[in-house]
Amino acid sequence: MKTELFSRILYRCRQVLQAWQPRFSKEELVWADAFLTPEERAVFLEMAPADRRHALDVAHLCHRASGELSPEAQQLLLKAALLHDMGKRNASIGLVHRILYVLLGSRPEKSQAFYGWPLLGKPLSVLADHASLGAQEAARRHWTPALVELIRRHHGGCQGERKLTEPEHPEMGKLLSLLQEADNRC
Repeated sequence: MKTELFSRILYRCRQVLQAWQPRFSKEELVWADAFLTPEERAVFLEMAPADRRHALDVAHLCHRASGELSPEAQQLLLKAALLHDMGKRNASIGLVHRILYVLLGSRPEKSQAFYGWPLLGKPLSVLADHASLGAQEAARRHWTPALVELIRRHHGGCQGERKLTEPEHPEMGKLLSLLQEADNRC
């Protein structure tokens, strides 16, 4: 029990340090570019540095776990990993917002109490709804239905939300599982 608690504390401390001063190598940015169209790359580069760092980490984990996928499925998975948090671009989200959201248990119903607060409301609401916001934008941009679906569901099912697209990709379940697992580890 103590070991598990200590591991979680270390994990969260690492997350804070990475979000505070994210670093990127030229090589990994070139690697990420190989999976994105110019429009997708522009969206990726608009993401906050902390979100880009996280997306790269998720993409690296997905890449390691995707060896049995078809090349098309692997490309889709890595694209989704790099863009899954694009909905967070809808607000200026600082480190304090991220920490508060995690302390509230990453639960929208808990953070709703702060939505009326001037400096906390919009960032917390966007953090709570970023998957849906990102999927809506991806759909407006006419990205593939499978990519929209992966972005929308990267935190699991969205209860009560109208399904934006039908999963058309034959490996959707596997892709979603790999994306969620990698996202939860980073």
